[in-house]
Amino acid sequence: MASSAEIRGIYALHFTHFASSAEIRGIYALHSAHLASTAEIKGIFALHSAHFASSAEIKGIYALHSAHFASAAEIRGIYALHFSHIASAAEIKGIYALHFTHLAYRGCVNPAL
Repeated sequence: MASSAEIRGIYALHFTHFASSAEIRGIYALHSAHLASTAEIKGIFALHSAHFASSAEIKGIYALHSAHFASAAEIRGIYALHFSHIASAAEIKGIYALHFTHLAYRGCVNPAL
């Protein structure tokens, strides 16, 4: 992922075109492979505070982590991506909506940031 535009594009694809959890896991693995920094993780909570109506949405990403991700590095990558490259609140809301629509909810994990 070389540019912010490309990253925003893949989020748009997630929200509009991806139907299976296997495809979603695959794209998250790709994000993880290209994003190593964890410095911006806390920024997602600022985004949550500013743009999300319910804490259920933010808890959903932790549920996804618990149910589908093998390593913490993968989830760290997606948080860094949100904070660094996604300018629109609608795009961020879209990926959370996708999590709830297409991936089984398995409870939430308490974040240890």
